[in-house]
Amino acid sequence: MNEGDLALAPLPQADGQIKNRPVVLLRRLPPFGDFLVCGISTQHPTPPTRGGL
Repeated sequence: MNEGDLALAPLPQADGQIKNRPVVLLRRLPPFGDFLVCGISTQHPTPPTRGGL
């Protein structure tokens, strides 16, 4: 696995279940070779309305 690769990681859900979810491998962290990851979602956030955030 390399930085920038896509992978599946077991992540806890709100209901307590653990499910494999897609992540991007951002950076390998020394000294143990763990990865910093960012979750990927297919859900698009609702854009802010005009004039407000």
